[in-house]
Amino acid sequence: MNSADFTLIAIVGVATPVAIAFAMGDRADELLVRLRNWMARNNGVIMAVILLLIGVKFLGDAIGGLSS
Repeated sequence: MNSADFTLIAIVGVATPVAIAFAMGDRADELLVRLRNWMARNNGVIMAVILLLIGVKFLGDAIGGLSS
């Protein structure tokens, strides 16, 4: 992954709610509140999955580095 990939991933977290708000207008309020509440309730699981994915990526890179 290069820096452009990380930038894109970082932008998605901010751009998605903004895009929803622009696309849906006033109807987006309830959806965004429900999304925020769901993310707050499931924060631990969300973080565990993200960290697991990062760990698997690093492990794969390390194994790939050993075999080359």
